[in-house]
Amino acid sequence: MDHRLIVRAKDLTFGYRKGEKALRNVSFELNQGRYLVILGHNGSGKSTLARILTGLLPLQGGELELFGEVPTKENGASLTRRIGIVFQNPDNQFVASSVEEDIAFGLENLALPREEMVRKVREAAKMVGMEEFLNKAPENLSGGQKQRVALAGVLAMEPDLLILDEATSMLDPKGKREVYKAIDGLRQTHPSLSLISITHDVEEALHADRVIVLSDGLKAMDGTPDEIFSKKEELKRLRLYPPFVYRLSSALKKLGIDIVPEGDLERSLSPLWR
Repeated sequence: MDHRLIVRAKDLTFGYRKGEKALRNVSFELNQGRYLVILGHNGSGKSTLARILTGLLPLQGGELELFGEVPTKENGASLTRRIGIVFQNPDNQFVASSVEEDIAFGLENLALPREEMVRKVREAAKMVGMEEFLNKAPENLSGGQKQRVALAGVLAMEPDLLILDEATSMLDPKGKREVYKAIDGLRQTHPSLSLISITHDVEEALHADRVIVLSDGLKAMDGTPDEIFSKKEELKRLRLYPPFVYRLSSALKKLGIDIVPEGDLERSLSPLWR
């Protein structure tokens, strides 16, 4: 697979008021096909970072490259078209009376032939396990199903980079599991798609290749999920706690039982059933 650089951010700095910095010298890179979770509490700077990446906020300090190019007024629109974003509240993203029409909304603006549009809608719905719901009204869906429809609408546009901005924060545990499963499946079928998830949910970080923890606008931690969640004291100082499966693993280890913490709890516990 081509692991070309999708995002290169160096010393990103942004302040909403003079003298106050929401982001302070944050640097990271994202290669094609990788999944990065940016974790932190409210006020940590993660939402500001998401807005800079999507062009909703200007770059005040530092350097940013997207898909190998520096965003400018001339190329900004073409670069952001390659980015899909799923927001926090799925209800705010619905504009049509059926799931099929809603997924097709962005495609209609591209004036595609109807046959091609229908194919793309059905493919996107299948990616997230919603192909049987195309004729349903969005308001009759569960929270997890709604967010999967919102995800399908973005995927139909075939982005190179998918950004999830607190996309599971309003869902119950079942809805969150549905979205995590859809994303895991998507990564298997579309390995070249790059993902960034902005979240305060440590459970979501289990599914990532890499995790960055922001605190007060600074990059406080950076590593694999295992590297991050094994540093309990450092996490505690940042008012974060390891996911349940890591806490369970630690408790079982004291009893002489080893399990490998994973995003799929059943898979982590499978050695116990043997």
